[in-house]
Amino acid sequence: MSMYIIAEIGINHNGSLDLARELIRRAAQAGCNAVKFQKRTIDLVYTAEELDKYRESPWGTTNRQQKEGLEFSVEQYQNIEEYTRSLDMDFIVSCWDKNSVDVIEEHCNVRYHKVASALATDKAFLQKLNETGKPVILSVGMCTPEEVDAAINILDNVEYVLACTSTYPTKPEEVNLRYINTLQESYPDLRVGLITITDWMHVLVQPPSAQNVWSFTLHWIEQCMALISPPLLRMSTAWWMLLIRW
Repeated sequence: MSMYIIAEIGINHNGSLDLARELIRRAAQAGCNAVKFQKRTIDLVYTAEELDKYRESPWGTTNRQQKEGLEFSVEQYQNIEEYTRSLDMDFIVSCWDKNSVDVIEEHCNVRYHKVASALATDKAFLQKLNETGKPVILSVGMCTPEEVDAAINILDNVEYVLACTSTYPTKPEEVNLRYINTLQESYPDLRVGLITITDWMHVLVQPPSAQNVWSFTLHWIEQCMALISPPLLRMSTAWWMLLIRW
């Protein structure tokens, strides 16, 4: 059995390059194979009305200020990519819009593109990923069987399709492990897995068939994040994604 472990940092760096590098260092120390961040073009992902809403945060009093405070510049992404590679890990960025895909492709070299469940039905976005030629990890939380089918038919290079229950955190009784079997039966040529967004790691006692992959996410709660971040920045949770090949 071999494992490909992704430390899901996302935007849990809270806009701090120092914190991002510390999370990367901790991921390497824990034996991870990759780290994954997120990238958004704020004015494309959110409406002006949403961005203007009141929201207190360390960056100001509007949603816009909070969202912009969580975004890295191109130079910062390049910095953390270089640092990631210096620690012998792969660098992955989950983009949330077509412009972000262009930015990351032009300035970085990611191992995978990860499709968030919320974007699995965005045909134009999926087609944009095809242009990169990179392998894709597809999450299908909230998707109907028809929507999963459509996404896989659009994407040219899906390597993993991951079941996901899109509640945060997910209650154990909502995980529905049997959906993994459904995906395996529907897509026998793909590696099928699971993301469980819970406060504890589910114990897997039955390995899947040799051609498939299980994937699960350990939800690191705030107390774990507090070990490496100052009190002001303890507003996010951290995630670990584990891809296990049998």
